[in-house]
Amino acid sequence: MRPPLRSRDITRTALVIAGIGFVAYGAFLVLTTVGRASIIGLGLWLAAAVIVHDGVLVPVVTVLGRILFGPRTTPEPDSAMTSESAEHARGHRILAAHRPPPVRTALSIRTALFGHRALAVTRALLVAASLVSAVVVPEIWAQGRGVANPTILPGDYADNLLVLWGVVVAATAIVLTIGLIAARRRR
Repeated sequence: MRPPLRSRDITRTALVIAGIGFVAYGAFLVLTTVGRASIIGLGLWLAAAVIVHDGVLVPVVTVLGRILFGPRTTPEPDSAMTSESAEHARGHRILAAHRPPPVRTALSIRTALFGHRALAVTRALLVAASLVSAVVVPEIWAQGRGVANPTILPGDYADNLLVLWGVVVAATAIVLTIGLIAARRRR
């Protein structure tokens, strides 16, 4: 017997269907309004984006994450956790591949100091800012070279990127401070 659908499953299915619809509509617009040469250029740009993402950005973020945060650890399921929250603590997998149980070692100093949630939020902030930087740096470079049409790159991208990184650093400091306080209260 199949278990009943949960609202989370229904929401995911609706989002997948909406995403497929948006992609189909975008593909239709590209094929009907853009010339063949532009489509080839778009394909090359997308291929380069995948290569830069998978060949440069992911390895750099992974190495920096390991240096700054150590290996990823999963929280121990607590006896007070429900089965759903224990599943959430272990993480979700799209494919149910066999995964050996993690070796139980002492938590890293950073995790013990700040807690899992604070480190996860910090990672998310740094990855998001890095992704924005990867998009904005070429625009800053293009502004430095100069453009014939001043309406192409109208923003002050360098200053905005500095503001973004200032906000990310401040938010990271706040999150880590809150995590440190919460971890000390738990002791």
